[in-house]
Amino acid sequence: MKRNLSLLRGAALGALSLLAACSGTTDFTVARDFALSTTAGQKYQSTQSVDLAADAPDAWKHRSKIKKLEAVGLDGTVVSITTPATGGFTGSGEIWLFPDGVTSSSDPAARRLGSWPSETVASAPHTLSVSLDGGAIAVLENALRTSGRFSVHVEGTTQQDAVFTARVALHVKLTYKVP
Repeated sequence: MKRNLSLLRGAALGALSLLAACSGTTDFTVARDFALSTTAGQKYQSTQSVDLAADAPDAWKHRSKIKKLEAVGLDGTVVSITTPATGGFTGSGEIWLFPDGVTSSSDPAARRLGSWPSETVASAPHTLSVSLDGGAIAVLENALRTSGRFSVHVEGTTQQDAVFTARVALHVKLTYKVP
């Protein structure tokens, strides 16, 4: 009987430790469209704000229980080209995350999220060859732990005059503690 109680006690403690280690996940995407206009060789830039309470309500709901936040993908797409009317353009650029209140990529609190090398965009839609820099996820994690607000910023240059719309989509996985 004592042996059975010891086995039951061990099983119960094991089950409790498993429950304590339980976690859940939620995936979300923060996407923004940027209307961009540039003169050949001149820098273009645009910033849009994000409010996670509205844009990622499932993540916002679990903000007090974050175990891990991971950027799992970053997409950049030129969705339309207005100018030039034919032939497209060649350009490069960067995507940044700004903490709430930051307005420039030169601010030390700003973090580069990704970039794409000089590439020719012959027509739209065109998927850009965007590389992901994982360090910027700290801006998003801080936003989840505070106001929920941050900004996505796009900047770059083109070799031709260009007017185009670019879509940026950051795909995130949030792992949270389950009580």
